[in-house]
Amino acid sequence: MPDGGVRFTRAGYHRLVEGGLLGPDPRVELLNGEIVMMSPIGPWQGALVRRLTRFFIKNLPDSIECSAQLPIIVENHSEPEPDIALVRSRDDDYQQEHPSPVDAVLLVEVSQSSLRIDLGKKLHVYAAAGVSEYWVVDIEQKRVVVHREPFGQEYRSVESFSSGESIAPLAAPMCELELDWLFH
Repeated sequence: MPDGGVRFTRAGYHRLVEGGLLGPDPRVELLNGEIVMMSPIGPWQGALVRRLTRFFIKNLPDSIECSAQLPIIVENHSEPEPDIALVRSRDDDYQQEHPSPVDAVLLVEVSQSSLRIDLGKKLHVYAAAGVSEYWVVDIEQKRVVVHREPFGQEYRSVESFSSGESIAPLAAPMCELELDWLFH
């Protein structure tokens, strides 16, 4: 946070949204107390989010659910909205509070214009919170960068997968995603 900047809590952030100070449909996220403006979702990014959502809904075991562009609570100063979150199923569907990193088995960001944020600020927030697995779908390079084994604000294991390869979440190895299909 730059000198003189304000570090918002999740409660303060919600008051700004509820009070209409961020606009009627704000494309913002709270990351480490900073309100970050997000780019509009382009057609290619939207298509990949829809493909991933359909794929995971069809292939996940009943113990894991797929949600798209819904908040994840990360302590008191972050509330990112990953493009895809695979979370442990709960009978109450998280109606009292959004899932936390403990509930998440995989977070996915589909990056077109947000690659710098997704591989920077968001990666640091997710790793520091202990998110066990984080994928960044890089639209321009047609690759998926897979981060596992959080350690501090980084991940010990980082691998890049592209055309001709497939990947699966550690928590759902039967969900093998072929990248040729994803990027078709």
